Amino acid sequence: MITDDLQKLQEAQDKLNRTMGKRKVDILIPYHDNSNTIEAALASIAVQTVKDNIRVLICNDSSEGGFSVELLEIANAYQSTRLCIEVYSESFCNVGQTRQSLLERAKGKYIMFLDADDILYTPYVVEALYNALERNPTAAIVTSPYLEERISPDGTKGLYQRPIEITTLLGKMYRREFLTEHNIYFPKARRNEDAFFNQLLACYGPTAIQIEQPTYVWKYNPNSLSRDINNKDLSCERKSDYLETQICLYEEKKKRNIISKNDTCIRQTLETIVMTYLYYCELFEENEKKADEFQKQCVPLLKSGFSPFRANTYELDDNLKRVYLSISNSFPTLKQIIPVMTFKEFCIQLISLSWI
Repeated sequence: MITDDLQKLQEAQDKLNRTMGKRKVDILIPYHDNSNTIEAALASIAVQTVKDNIRVLICNDSSEGGFSVELLEIANAYQSTRLCIEVYSESFCNVGQTRQSLLERAKGKYIMFLDADDILYTPYVVEALYNALERNPTAAIVTSPYLEERISPDGTKGLYQRPIEITTLLGKMYRREFLTEHNIYFPKARRNEDAFFNQLLACYGPTAIQIEQPTYVWKYNPNSLSRDINNKDLSCERKSDYLETQICLYEEKKKRNIISKNDTCIRQTLETIVMTYLYYCELFEENEKKADEFQKQCVPLLKSGFSPFRANTYELDDNLKRVYLSISNSFPTLKQIIPVMTFKEFCIQLISLSWI
């Protein structure tokens, strides 16, 4: 029954596409059991002044029970609004892969991202971002501030403006041709995939423009991966995820030969490794079992992902050695250790059976 309904939906959307012609803006939405929020997200798109130029692409990733009946029903309801919606399912259980899948299916001249639990701020958002890129044909990206929804201790909700941030996808529209030309992609990551994507993009010196008005509302969702910062049980998972993404970015830039002498990626990668080690030391004092679990998450990432570890040489080039020695200024607890310990010695200690 669900398959028949899905086929009917697809046929209706195909017919709508032929009637309306090619859409110029693709809005890409990763979905995972978001039936209680997706309707608000779609409603904020349906009122856009240029909705006839918008195609919404939703990837249902590993929702409970497979294909989401609720999502199908909601998408069907928007046919009468002439909003073009395409839905498909995958089983990634991984937001990085979900976003990459959406990116590969995109066809529009421009793309933007909307999470299934967020909304566009006003009916003029897409038009404003679209016009900015149309007026600046050499620009690869347009950015804007976004609003964060917070809840005060008394339960009152409020919106607070956040500045433009390079690492996030919120409030941005991208020229797809530039992304394709430089093979900008999302890694297989549970978190920080947006930082990887944007930092890789920044390596190619894209012309960026910005508009002043906020365009995006980052809604409060305590169950969101990016809203679990107060969940101590997930702190190890977050840190190992960040380590994995940072190593992946370093290795990708190294493979493409786009790491310069003063590239901040070098420092960020080494600092992340050092911070991982320090976090383990702190965790060991509180809970040895949890520390061991954290080590089991991180050591394989270092051994398989970071080239100096993978080669079992633990050797760095001159730039990496220089940065390694300089990071002692950022970590006071290591000021007495780093100057007298080579990076090789530090690495051996880092991946030994006991880190401390």
